[in-house]
Amino acid sequence: EVKNTGTGKGTMLNRDGNGAALWIDTEATTGGHGIYFDAPALTTGHAIVIADWAAATTGAALKVQLNGTALATTSASGVIDVSSTGNTASNVNNLLFIKNDHASSTGTIGIKIQQDANAYALDVRSKATSGASAGAKLRLHTDDTAVMGSGDRLGVIYFAGAEDTSN
Repeated sequence: EVKNTGTGKGTMLNRDGNGAALWIDTEATTGGHGIYFDAPALTTGHAIVIADWAAATTGAALKVQLNGTALATTSASGVIDVSSTGNTASNVNNLLFIKNDHASSTGTIGIKIQQDANAYALDVRSKATSGASAGAKLRLHTDDTAVMGSGDRLGVIYFAGAEDTSN
């Protein structure tokens, strides 16, 4: 156990060579966690930060790979589970926030989904009640902080397909 009641680092690994700085091997089959963060007192900041990753030319800052076939489609979770169990009616928040924070970065796609199977690439479900003025909502929002002009387009949904076998 490492305990630090001050503001400095609790544990620091400095890996100057190639290879993994921290390797965790776990054979836990039920109820265990390879990594567990218990941070109930954290009110600002971030539980995990991957900072200044500017030198990368390939790869990913975070890769989660599932090679098994046992994850049931009827389960209430997935390879990545982001859930909120608190009543947030008085405090609007986002469960997932993705931001391309550079206006000139027009080559960056906010979310890209590649579905190689003959199945849904995106399935959005809502428990909102249905009715003449209610139901599930999907919002495409444009806000460039300028007043919209007559004939301005709010957004576009493109449908595309392969014109030939070259994709």
